Amino acid sequence: VTMNGAREVLSDGAIAIDGGQIVAVGRSAEVEAAYPHARQRRQLDGALVHPGLVDAHEHTAMHLARGWLPDFFDLDDTHRRFEVPLFAEISAEDEHFGTLLAAMEMVSNGTTAFGDTGSAVHGADSVDGVIDAANTVGIRARTGGLIVDRMSDGYGIPQLNRSTEECLAALEHQLSAHPTAAEHRAGCWVTLLGIGLCSDELLVGAAELAEKYRTQVSMHQSCYDWEVNEFVAARGGRRPIEHLFEVGLLGPNTSLVHMIFLTRGEIERLSDTGTTVVHCPGASTRNAMSAARFGLFPEMLSAGVPVGLGSDQGNSSDGLDVLRMAYLASMLHKEVRGELPALSVEQSLEMATIHGARVLGLGDHIGSLEVGKRADVVIHRRDLPEMHPPFDPINNLVLAAQSKSVDTVLIDGRPVVDAGRLTTVDAAAVLAEVDSRAASLAARMGYQPQRRWPVVD
Repeated sequence: VTMNGAREVLSDGAIAIDGGQIVAVGRSAEVEAAYPHARQRRQLDGALVHPGLVDAHEHTAMHLARGWLPDFFDLDDTHRRFEVPLFAEISAEDEHFGTLLAAMEMVSNGTTAFGDTGSAVHGADSVDGVIDAANTVGIRARTGGLIVDRMSDGYGIPQLNRSTEECLAALEHQLSAHPTAAEHRAGCWVTLLGIGLCSDELLVGAAELAEKYRTQVSMHQSCYDWEVNEFVAARGGRRPIEHLFEVGLLGPNTSLVHMIFLTRGEIERLSDTGTTVVHCPGASTRNAMSAARFGLFPEMLSAGVPVGLGSDQGNSSDGLDVLRMAYLASMLHKEVRGELPALSVEQSLEMATIHGARVLGLGDHIGSLEVGKRADVVIHRRDLPEMHPPFDPINNLVLAAQSKSVDTVLIDGRPVVDAGRLTTVDAAAVLAEVDSRAASLAARMGYQPQRRWPVVD
């Protein structure tokens, strides 16, 4: 499944890789004839192969607390009872191991690149640890600290209660310390909290830094109706996307996350400027954000807006699984609208690959199996019932097998998952450390699991 411009699906295909780069894609006989002395060959026996998936919105450093947030907490409960104590007690080392856990899960599910809109809250040490975790697993990453200058309480964390000047200095530090040039697998981009909590001065300065360092901006936007209504009331009727255009933030190097409450006029502005969007259907359904009821994602795609997919964090979608997000994206809009296809299976796979690559600013390097791109490749098992009959491989992949059939994952031609097993880390040792640290973090927070059913020891 090439995801090339013609969307060719080769029924008997082969890929040649050299130096971590794809040097040939085509019919098996032709590729094999062109490379008779290849150092290594692997017969896939009809397995399904596609480009690496892109999780375009994450908060990996928080993954140590995955599954702690019950589904009956409202936003106030989440803030007061969970987020405030979490950010107060989580350490830079915890954030490192949270990202290790997230990266291990993502590559096991076929994700080869992710974008983090900011979750490291302890400054440079946190960001360094997150980058190190991504590099340890071998996944591509665009990440950084959580940057905000209009959060009055700051969760009690100094890094979340900084001046505009301090925020811009923190951004410049992470961008200079961890560049996102193509040769750097893991690096930092501009990470803004958004949701009305970033000043215009910060937005303007962030856009200038993104231009200076030739990287992307990632920011939450138009997530909640109250957020948009408050903005419109405060700005004399001006819509958020128009305002972002006026301050110079829109463009191909800006990605706006969630984007549920929009007008068609705002979609036109996004299309005209080449701004990218990230749809997080799992986070919305988990947290009742209403992306299926009110989100205009099919309209954005029709208007030519690149829309990636994000699984968000470990208390939103809980599982970091882009193919699950593709399934939800292709199903939810059909159900709510009563329309077919609304958002097709093929479109959802585009969102998971080539659109996600554009969100990360890596559209020329990943997202499809084409000559000259990096060899980020996912190979699926074909011996599962869900892969048969092989009448429509895209349908089987997105609607039936999803990530459970992932067998091998290559990043830059290097296997990070082989025969279903992680190759770059001692998984058992990491998981034991994760469980120990999670228990310690919960104890420091004074946080008890919120369960409906009794657990008997």
